[in-house]
Amino acid sequence: MKTLMRLLPALAVLLLATISRPCHAASQVTMDLTNLLIKSGSNISVTSGTNEIDPAPIYYYAISGTVEGSGTLAALTGAGASFSVAMALADPTIVPYLAGSVYNPTSKLPFTCVNKIESGRHTFTSGPLAGATVYATLYIKAGINKNGTCYGRITNFSFAFKLPIPRTPVYYDRGDSLKFLSGQIIVQTTPVGGPPQPDLSFLLNGQLYGVGVTGTDGGPDGAESTGKILARGQSLVIPILLQNLGSAPDSYAITATPLAFGFSQAIIYKGVNIAPAALTNGTTGYTIPPNFRTTPETIPGGGITSFTWVITNRDAVSGFSSAYLNANSKTDSTKQDTIAATVITPF
Repeated sequence: MKTLMRLLPALAVLLLATISRPCHAASQVTMDLTNLLIKSGSNISVTSGTNEIDPAPIYYYAISGTVEGSGTLAALTGAGASFSVAMALADPTIVPYLAGSVYNPTSKLPFTCVNKIESGRHTFTSGPLAGATVYATLYIKAGINKNGTCYGRITNFSFAFKLPIPRTPVYYDRGDSLKFLSGQIIVQTTPVGGPPQPDLSFLLNGQLYGVGVTGTDGGPDGAESTGKILARGQSLVIPILLQNLGSAPDSYAITATPLAFGFSQAIIYKGVNIAPAALTNGTTGYTIPPNFRTTPETIPGGGITSFTWVITNRDAVSGFSSAYLNANSKTDSTKQDTIAATVITPF
């Protein structure tokens, strides 16, 4: 998961998307969201009913619809707005989560997608709620049962507004809500569609981070960043997964940026250190899959490959340094994804 749980409706939406990630039946299932209410104090449940899904390494989802806000939240939607538009008004970083994927490394069931408590806040900088801060807290659990049926629950869901003073008051009531006038979650075992799209993610402490949000959204404080304090002689080993979220095959240029003097990098792909090419070949980098053959290999739509990023503190001075690992589509230069790693040398 990536760090963007900052706002009430956006928070709920992210969790609906999270719930939908592992839930499909056979190759695809559609879940109806019509008349679903998202409001403080409510418990939200989504299930696949009797629909079952076969075990798979990757699940794909997309969520869409039209929502209408009541009370204070009417300022976000008016008489009705696209779900993605409403979320962009609330917090644009939510929007990429409305479609994506989740990785099940063992391809076995049961599989728990998420089981945790989340909380956050978001301050509006523009629009009718400018200056207001919304706080949200909830408990999320979602996954697939042993028999292949899917479930998702949001409990302990609460939110509140805090308004700056002085200003014209915005009155909030616990009954204020977002209602789906229409909507659906599509979940399936093959990509939902679209052009080739690289999606980098990394395993850290047994959890997969960075799945489903793509683009140049990394950085030392970004959603797809990881960091660690490294004493001299220590290494940070980061298992990396590269998925093609599109429905068409593609290959990807892997590039990386250097760290401060005293740090070294290795990128191990199929037993070969590709870091020299990734660090020195500009935007060309190292192509995955490699194009040594007469007919270059590709990663098919929905396909996945892996490699390992190793950062070592050889003799770095005290302080911190950040590096970026990039995957760029070879068929569409606008399609890319970035992961950042920040390493710190203690004083």
